[in-house]
Amino acid sequence: MKVHNQDERIHVLDSASNVMSVIKDIALSGLQEEAFYVLDIGDIVHKHQIWKEKMPRVSPYYAVKCNDNLVVIEVLASLGIGFDCASKTEINKVLSVGVDSSRIIFANPAKPASHIRHAATVGVDTMTVDNESELHKIKKLHPDAKIVIRIRCDAEVAQCQLGMKFGCDPIYEAPNLLHLSRMLGLNVVGVSFHVGSGCQDPPVFHRAIRHAKTLFDLATDLGYKPYLLDLGGGYPGNKGTNIDKIADVVNKALDEYFNTNAVHVIAEPGRFYVASAFTLATSIHSKRSVRGNENSPSVITHNMYYINDGVYGSFNCLLYDHQHVTPLPLKKGYGKMVPSSIWGPTCDGLDQVAENVLLHEMDLGDWIIFENMGAYTLPVASPFNGFPVPKVHIVAEENIWLLLKDALPLTEDHFVIGNTPANLRLGLDISGTDINAWRNPNIELTSNEILADTTNTSSFIYDYVEAFEMEVPGGKIIHFRHLLCGGTTSYIRHQRSTELTPFPQLPEAFLVRIYTSLTDHRISPRLRQGLLDEMVQPEDGTSLTAESQFEELDIKQSFDVSHMHPGSSMTVESQFEEMDIKQSFDECGVHDCVCKMARDYYVKKYRRM
Repeated sequence: MKVHNQDERIHVLDSASNVMSVIKDIALSGLQEEAFYVLDIGDIVHKHQIWKEKMPRVSPYYAVKCNDNLVVIEVLASLGIGFDCASKTEINKVLSVGVDSSRIIFANPAKPASHIRHAATVGVDTMTVDNESELHKIKKLHPDAKIVIRIRCDAEVAQCQLGMKFGCDPIYEAPNLLHLSRMLGLNVVGVSFHVGSGCQDPPVFHRAIRHAKTLFDLATDLGYKPYLLDLGGGYPGNKGTNIDKIADVVNKALDEYFNTNAVHVIAEPGRFYVASAFTLATSIHSKRSVRGNENSPSVITHNMYYINDGVYGSFNCLLYDHQHVTPLPLKKGYGKMVPSSIWGPTCDGLDQVAENVLLHEMDLGDWIIFENMGAYTLPVASPFNGFPVPKVHIVAEENIWLLLKDALPLTEDHFVIGNTPANLRLGLDISGTDINAWRNPNIELTSNEILADTTNTSSFIYDYVEAFEMEVPGGKIIHFRHLLCGGTTSYIRHQRSTELTPFPQLPEAFLVRIYTSLTDHRISPRLRQGLLDEMVQPEDGTSLTAESQFEELDIKQSFDVSHMHPGSSMTVESQFEEMDIKQSFDECGVHDCVCKMARDYYVKKYRRM
């Protein structure tokens, strides 16, 4: 299966890296301002191992609604897990990665007619029902469906109670549904229940399984041959939690009531698999300090921090999933702890992430980390007020890569491996970076910029997504997809590179920015220092012709189109003024950012570096 979206690839970490080091690399790179996630695939694999160890009889069917990230679905599919889908869109997403329809249960007791028709078309036959009208609807739209009667059995303590909306009474209503199904000629294959999301009442599983056994016996008396028991969801997944008590109750109840291999037992875990796999990093863009009364006006009594994600984005889970989050400052704090609140970026007063928490003093540009952010966050996040949904960086340790790289639907194409620095493999995004942004982290522009500093001829900036080594006369360069740069002869070492890499000389080099104005070529010293670790003049006196250097940048064809030749006596500026830049760049196979620049501007002004 070919991966088309580069953001969906899994980046293999070296032995010295982990999730927190990746977060630090990205957050402290000087190139990241938006909130972002890091998804640890190894955490998902570890959860699956725990599940199989604790409840070996129970086949997990992942609740897609919890987090429908495509890579999550692919990884779970590669582990042989089934899927609990609630709509035709979720069904299509699971089928798109090659999962067979027999591994899907349509576990929504109240389904739109078009979704039932779609399920019938694609071969998804197993579906839940908790009312009479649903049975009549299925009889009309999908008469060959395999019916699972969903009963209500609520946990006394759960993060989200579901019984008010779904599930029929197991004593009075469920038997009537069995009789109606027999009258309609529908095939009842089992019983399901859902005790509530984030269950904290393990004994409820025993009660529910006991009710299911009674209904299995009744179904058998009516001539059915039920074989499917669905234990639903409710399994915690945050760090520091476990399913040991639930597993103990479930295993004993199964031994007591369903001690036979003729019954296939499944469950619908969601947050168990993904909650702790996602870690969110947010940055402080604004701050308000509340000071004391007139007797102590200089004393700060409360700090209000405004971050770049909120309840309309990732933290909607606070409102709709009843979650509680713990802010973890990335930078170690010192001094007095101050009562603080954390607010999202929107204009809504409801957009509060944390209230009255004790935190050390923090500054603009500091980062706050939130763990356990994988459940019911991204699927329901919105770009309200124009604030984007955070990007997800996906990582895995080498042993996880070795385990999954040939486990369909995953292939080696899903993974990024090599000796490139971790932050380059993760494709840092520099979109919207202002030239003075690091003097004031609150400044943002909507444009992409390629920046130069006319006072320092060695400066340049990378616009990169991924990197690889390329041989050139006199040494090697690190070649970046979407590379555009300007500079003189120098050895460049990226901040996190482990070796010096020579960059070829570009005599009379020019640099053009993808930006409305071509007049301001300043770059803030902090950003330049963050990009370059050191500058060293070459020792071998390498001097390449303009043609050979531009060939190394994949734009040789532009010279051919414009009839420019090595050794020409014309200056670079006059040669480019003579050619139709737009045509040459459109016709040559240059990088996307160069093509975009050429389409937007007919460049007549250049800077000598």
